[in-house]
Amino acid sequence: MRRVGYAAICEGLRVEHGGSGYVPAATRAGLAQSLRNIERILWYNHRHGIRMYRMSSAIAPSITHPARPERHRQVHQARRELARVGALARAWDIRLSFHPDQFVVLNSPSAAVVERSVADLAWQAAVLDAMGQPLSAKVVVHTGGVYGQRDRSAARFVEACRRLPETVRRRLALENDEWSYDVWDVLEISRAAGGLPVVYDHFHHVTYGAPPDEDPAEPLAAAAATWTPADGTPKIHYSSPQPGGRRGQHGYWIDLPEFEAFYRRTRHLEYDIMVEARSKDLSALAVMEVVRRVDREAGAAPGRASGR
Repeated sequence: MRRVGYAAICEGLRVEHGGSGYVPAATRAGLAQSLRNIERILWYNHRHGIRMYRMSSAIAPSITHPARPERHRQVHQARRELARVGALARAWDIRLSFHPDQFVVLNSPSAAVVERSVADLAWQAAVLDAMGQPLSAKVVVHTGGVYGQRDRSAARFVEACRRLPETVRRRLALENDEWSYDVWDVLEISRAAGGLPVVYDHFHHVTYGAPPDEDPAEPLAAAAATWTPADGTPKIHYSSPQPGGRRGQHGYWIDLPEFEAFYRRTRHLEYDIMVEARSKDLSALAVMEVVRRVDREAGAAPGRASGR
C-alpha cells in the first residue's frame, strides 16, 4: 500500500487550521501543548486515509536555547503525551518524520553551528523514540553548503555523521537539494557516511539541472536502493514550483498533470510520497486521487493507494 503524506509547513491543517482546540504557535507553551494539535491532525489524517505526516521542528519552542534552561526538559515533561500520541500513530499506521529547519547544518565550518545542529537532531530523534515509533520514522536532513570547497565540505558532513550518537544516526536520512548537492552527490556521501538512506526530492533534482530527457525512475531507484528493511519503505518528496515565483520556490499547489506523468513513469517502484505544498492536506488528498485512478487504470491490486 503506497502512503501519501504532507509536511507541516506553517504547522497545522489547511482545512482545520484555527479550528476548535487548535493552539497557535505564537501562544504555545511547549511540546505538551503542541502534541494536542498533533493529536487533532492525526485524527483528521486517519479519517481521510492520509498515512504520513511530517511534524514541524517548531513544536518544542526554545528546547535547545542556551538562555532557556527551563525549556530543555520538554521531551521528559511531555513523556505521557508523547506516548499517547505515538500510540495513535502506530494504531492508525501513520508514518511520522521530522525535517529540521535551515539552521541545522552538519557540515558547517563553525564548530558551534555543528554542535547546535546535533542538539536539534538529538531532541527530534528523542521525540520519535518517546513516541515509540519504528525506525522508518526519520529525521531528514540536507547535506549543507559547499562553502567554496565542495569535496572538503562533503567530507565534513561525513565526519559529523560518524560522530553522531547512535540514537540520532539510526533515525537520520539524507536528501538532495536544489543548489549544492544533487542526488548523485548525496548518494556518494551516503556511502561514505556508512550507508544512510537517501530521500529523493524530485523538485530539487529538476531545479538543480536534471537532463530534460532523464527517466525519473533512474535517480528514484538509486535512492530507494539505500533503504534497508529496518529503514522501512523508501520515501520521496514531491512538490511543484510556484508559478511566477523565484527559482526553487515550492508552490502552493501540486501540478497534478505533471505529478501524474511522474507517477506513471515510476509507479513500478516501491516508495511513499511526501507532498511538500503550502496547501498541505488538500494537495495530499488530490495526489492520492491521482494515485488511485492511475493504479485502477493499470489494474493494480485494490488498496495500493494510501486511502483505505
